[in-house]
Amino acid sequence: MCRRYSYVILVFLAIALCSCMVPVELGSRFTDSIGLKFGAPLCRYQVVSLVDARYEKLSLGKIAGRPVQCKHIEEWIGDGLESIHLSGKVPQEPVQHIIQFEVLIKKVHGKSSSTSMSFNLVLELRYMVEGREFKRKVYRGCFTTINWISGDVEIKYGFNKALKRALVQIKKDLNATCDDINAKGKNLGSKSSGDKDK
Repeated sequence: MCRRYSYVILVFLAIALCSCMVPVELGSRFTDSIGLKFGAPLCRYQVVSLVDARYEKLSLGKIAGRPVQCKHIEEWIGDGLESIHLSGKVPQEPVQHIIQFEVLIKKVHGKSSSTSMSFNLVLELRYMVEGREFKRKVYRGCFTTINWISGDVEIKYGFNKALKRALVQIKKDLNATCDDINAKGKNLGSKSSGDKDK
């Protein structure tokens, strides 16, 4: 009986060891949702560039020894931005202003301890109106959760939660920025590019 239990334990450990060697692939789809609503459509938004500015393009860190990677990080971030109406499509509806964005992916990283996992994401957005920079801002998304089994589903969930938290901040800023631009009217160039969070 003891020998049988020892065999089962060895098999379980072997499976666990093998799973630690298999990379987790994040995928290209943002799998969460944003519940905030827009106000009146005085502005439309367009992403004109989305650039991965990270040094390590493929790696997203390690969770419990498991490497995490994303081969299509721009598509994943872009899919999240589309959930808050930020896309590369040219707005067709007549509105007062079209706000364009250049997006830099500065950081996407996950790590773990024996009991928890943490996920961090940093995006920098450059806001432009009529070809001129209106402001720049850095958005950070952080999410920490209990490390249950370091499974694929919970790791992907953590990265998507971190992205969601950054997107919520961006979405809250969109209406405020639109109101600010409409209030300035013709004096759009009066806002200096020094308005940058660090």
